[in-house]
Amino acid sequence: MLQPVAHRRRLLIDRDRPQRCETVDLFLTIPPEVFLLLVQYLDLNARANCARVSRSWHKAFLPSIYDHVRVSFCDEAVIPSHDILQKHARLIGTLTFENGKGVIDSALPTLYCPHLTTLNIRIQGARGMDNGGLLLQRHQKTVLHVTYGRKASKDLINTLAGCPQLGRLQLSLMPFAGLKDFISFYDQVLSRVRVLVLNSSLTIGEAVEPFELTSGPRAALIQDLNLNDHTYEEVPGMRSAHYWLLEQCPRLVRLQWYCSNTRASLRPLVAALQVANCWDYLEVVALSYSTIDNRDLSNLLRQMVRLTELELRCRLLDQGAWEAIKSFPHHLKTLRVLNLSGCDHLPSSAIQDILATLWGLQVFKANRVSDKAIQEDDERPWVCLGLKELQLQFDLFIPGTTDKILDRISNLMELEHCRFEIFNRVPRKATFVPFSLKLDQGMRTLRTLRKLKKLSVTGCWGESEAWWVREAWPDLEEVWNVHADDRAQWILYKVNFNCSRKR
Repeated sequence: MLQPVAHRRRLLIDRDRPQRCETVDLFLTIPPEVFLLLVQYLDLNARANCARVSRSWHKAFLPSIYDHVRVSFCDEAVIPSHDILQKHARLIGTLTFENGKGVIDSALPTLYCPHLTTLNIRIQGARGMDNGGLLLQRHQKTVLHVTYGRKASKDLINTLAGCPQLGRLQLSLMPFAGLKDFISFYDQVLSRVRVLVLNSSLTIGEAVEPFELTSGPRAALIQDLNLNDHTYEEVPGMRSAHYWLLEQCPRLVRLQWYCSNTRASLRPLVAALQVANCWDYLEVVALSYSTIDNRDLSNLLRQMVRLTELELRCRLLDQGAWEAIKSFPHHLKTLRVLNLSGCDHLPSSAIQDILATLWGLQVFKANRVSDKAIQEDDERPWVCLGLKELQLQFDLFIPGTTDKILDRISNLMELEHCRFEIFNRVPRKATFVPFSLKLDQGMRTLRTLRKLKKLSVTGCWGESEAWWVREAWPDLEEVWNVHADDRAQWILYKVNFNCSRKR
């Protein structure tokens, strides 16, 4: 039996009507861990643009925009208002105020971020710092890291004492009338943190004897200690609290000590570490002194059996310092990072000996090395084949040594960060001319550095160099001190050139 005409017409209409399908955003179906990794490669403006694409993207990218909020008073046009911060308060994890003599809004202390873990306040204005202290008081239960850039008041000390989860603390100026105030602050705050950064001098105006207490404070949990001692002259009858604080750290793993006193020596530091007895934990040491005695350095290195990173900043450091390091064979096996970039008087023979001895070295930084030391020790190659970061400056007196230097660098196939400068001496003149790395001047020799990510070298690149770099160094991200024309920068669009363009 035939169907009615109207019914058949309705079936034809329904068949021709376009069906509505549900669209799925494939970008949001990836795992959250992969999504967070992708977001890290986007700057703040790119994240804001992605948040305007759709509602789903807005919901996905909004936490990454307000997770780290930075308020800089250099540009008032980009300072977020209190209403915006209050609206997204649940997303804020890190809040930073810095730059200039800005004043934190008086309504800001009423802001409450339930998930705030890091608070950084670096403002010169006293009123702004007071409002920052009130803001810290509202987040005592959640804050983990605190940075305070001005002189800490007693109210701030009481506020810090009420932070039960405080793990990292950075302070600039600390007011203490005597030993009792400092001991009280140590027992309430400093003994509980694991990372401590003090950018000022702590001097207690009492004799040394009162430090020997009958019921001493508890041992600190500090594992990372960064101290900047700006005491230029030693005051008779006064003892720096830095050394006393160091004595209370038996679990210290990382020590950074910067001393501005021109007459200071390593002996008090070695004595304080001897009292702390942290030799089984100490792995990273960074020292900055005007003068470092080789005997004191030898006494310090003798105790550190687990040393992996060593940084020395001393202009007068000589060959004896390297001999002190070399005299302990266990350091030659465990040392991974050696930074001697602040040692101007370190001879070239010591630098050549380091590269030919420390086979397990991964990071090495030094100032100058001449080709004479390499020429005298030509039979010994560089054995640190696992080196990932290199910073050196070569002063070449002998013609034709540049190729030999580049051959040695090309053997370091694991290099990721390379910064080298080569200066050739002009014959019959006392001047040096920088070597320019080009395709026809040594660049092909470095083709083996396939893992290179950052490069700092003098050069002038054109289109041919750009195509070669794109093929030979596919992971290159940043280049310093290289002039590249517009065509080369267009080819290497993924590379950040930190230098003015060639005109």
